[in-house]
Amino acid sequence: MNKLFLTVLTALGFATGCQAADEYTNLDTRQFADYIRQPDVQLLDVRHTEEFDAGHLDGASHIDVLAPGFMDKAEAALDKTQPVAVYCRSGRRSAEAAEELAARGYHVVNMAGGILAWQKAGLPVVK
Repeated sequence: MNKLFLTVLTALGFATGCQAADEYTNLDTRQFADYIRQPDVQLLDVRHTEEFDAGHLDGASHIDVLAPGFMDKAEAALDKTQPVAVYCRSGRRSAEAAEELAARGYHVVNMAGGILAWQKAGLPVVK
């Protein structure tokens, strides 16, 4: 019985360990605003170019998650040793980008609700 218990615990540990490497964290707009104030955070807007040009978070880089070659561009532009904070319009595309980046070994934080929630909270954007 003890041997079975240890086997189950070991299997759960491996499953949890493997899963944790592919995860990212969702933050609400206030938490995200605090998070991106850290000097080593790489801020990434993953919306279309037209959306980015209409208004984005100050200091954000831009790579469209739906454009061909997203991961190649991201890996060329981002430092894997520093955290990445991603956002989009509503949080859906950035969640997709966060999942892809996390699967490649990046430490990723996603802004839940996207720039719509950011603006609703009265936080600034730049053009």
